[in-house]
Amino acid sequence: MFALILSAALATNGDRPAPAHCDRLELNQVLEWCGDHWHPRLLQWIAWDWDAPRGCWIVRDWAICRTDARPTRHGPGWLLTIYRGGRVFLIYSDTYSATWTLHDPEVDNRDVVPQSKRRALRW
Repeated sequence: MFALILSAALATNGDRPAPAHCDRLELNQVLEWCGDHWHPRLLQWIAWDWDAPRGCWIVRDWAICRTDARPTRHGPGWLLTIYRGGRVFLIYSDTYSATWTLHDPEVDNRDVVPQSKRRALRW
């Protein structure tokens, strides 16, 4: 049944947009020290693209992770399905990783590409 729903969601016609694409999708958890243990401060999705002229990864877009949705393997890449406001958003990524950091990599990357210059995924 899931395969049927996924196939319908991935079909592209006038009613259904194609999944947005990024090179790398990251589920990032920013941690902070509280009392005697690490505590999650922020859980976010970060969509990255490789920028060959700069020779580095650049943030394409980001969103707060509000559900327990995780990407699933789809062909050679990963597909993330997010439901928000009664709409379905599909993000296809070549790679996927989960990270835990003490800083926000999306904020750090604003020095490379300002938010106003990013190509948003519209999720």
